[in-house]
Amino acid sequence: MRDPRSAAGPFRTGSAVIWMALQEFPRMTQRCDRNALPEAAVSLALMAGAGWAMWQAWGYGTGSFRMPGPGGYPFVLSAGLFAAAALALLSPLVQLARSRRSGETRRTHPADSGAPERKHYAAMLVVVLVAWVFLFREVGFAVASVACVALVCLIGGQRSLFRAILFACILTAICYLLFVVLLGLPL
Repeated sequence: MRDPRSAAGPFRTGSAVIWMALQEFPRMTQRCDRNALPEAAVSLALMAGAGWAMWQAWGYGTGSFRMPGPGGYPFVLSAGLFAAAALALLSPLVQLARSRRSGETRRTHPADSGAPERKHYAAMLVVVLVAWVFLFREVGFAVASVACVALVCLIGGQRSLFRAILFACILTAICYLLFVVLLGLPL
């Protein structure tokens, strides 16, 4: 069969125009990477929830660093969550801008890229947090925090048990120093 693009002159036959349009159609229907949009939506939802929690905590009175009021601790946690969500929002926005600039496309659905494993990770993290609450009462802050932070590191992909325990010990020590030594709060 003859290639319709080789029609003579500037006036091509109708079949040549249709054939060329069909060749261009897949490129016209591809969009930039939209898999980043759900990630951005999660970050925006976290920022909205944290903003609401900061507003509610402010109503209780935050006090000072030395003598925090009833809303001080929730306000600090909410502000930290807001900042973390704002930083997490940068990654999908940069990914979206890069894919738009480079013309890169992704045809896979976000569910095809390992979403079932993410659900298992989320479930394991919830179990670890619930376990931390019960361990905190039974064995105390230090042991419960080291064990649970190390488990979170391992769930998150840290392959070295030594590094996970080292990070857990350092984070627990920093939290202890912050709350007990600096703020004078009992744990």
